[in-house]
Amino acid sequence: MKEKIVLITGASGGLGKEMIPVLLEKGYTLALQADSRAEELKKHIADKNWTNCAVFESALEDELSCMKLLERIETEMGKISYLVNNAGINRSASSHKLAASDWNAVINLNLTIPFLLSKLLAKQMIENGFGRIVHISSVVGKIPVGGTAAYAASKAGLMGLARAQSADWAKHGITVNCIAPGYLDKGMIEQVPEKMIEQLKETIPAKTLGEAKGLAVMIAYLFSEDAAYVNGQTIGINGGLA
Repeated sequence: MKEKIVLITGASGGLGKEMIPVLLEKGYTLALQADSRAEELKKHIADKNWTNCAVFESALEDELSCMKLLERIETEMGKISYLVNNAGINRSASSHKLAASDWNAVINLNLTIPFLLSKLLAKQMIENGFGRIVHISSVVGKIPVGGTAAYAASKAGLMGLARAQSADWAKHGITVNCIAPGYLDKGMIEQVPEKMIEQLKETIPAKTLGEAKGLAVMIAYLFSEDAAYVNGQTIGINGGLA
C-alpha cells in the first residue's frame, strides 16, 4: 500500500497554507517545508488544531540541503510519494538592470531546487512504481510581464521540466505536472498594493482574483488515481488570462 506522505515546499506562504486543509481532508500526511517563517507556520497549524502534519525548517539552497531535508522527513514520517514544489521568490527589475546575483537566486530556488527534489525522490518512486509530482509554475511564464525576467524564465522552465520528467518516468507509474496560477487571492499578490490589484483585475477576462483553494483542489485531483493518465501537462488557473 502506498504511503500517503506529501512534501510541500514553501508551505508557510499564502498558497501553501491553502493546500494544507484540502490535502489533510483527503487523508494525506503532510511534511511542510518552511524557511524563515517556520515558527509562524507552526503557530498557524496549532491555532487550526491540524494533525497529521509537521513543519520542517530548512533553507533549500543546494543538493545537500535537499538531501538532508528528505532524510529527516523519511526518518520522522516515512517515504514520500507525493511532492509539491511550491517554494519560490521573485526579484523584480528590467532585464538590463537585473543583477546576476538576483537572477541566480530566483533560478536556483524556483527551478533548480524543484529539479533536485524530484530527482532525489524519483529513485524511490521508481522502486515503488508510483509517484506524483506537481510543480507550481505561473501564468507569468506564459504572458509578457515587464520586470519579471528571472521569475518568468524560472516558471517557464518548470513547464519544460515537467514535460521532460513525465517522459522519463511515466513508465514507472510517476506523473509530473505543472499548475500555472494566474492572479489568486493568496500568495505573492499579498505584497501588491491595492491600487495595482484593481488594475490587474482589469486585465483578467473574469475581472476578479481567483480563489487559492482552487489551486489546492487541483493538486488533490492530480494526486488522485483519477488523474493517473494526466502527465506532462501545464494546467492554468487564471480566469481566462492565458
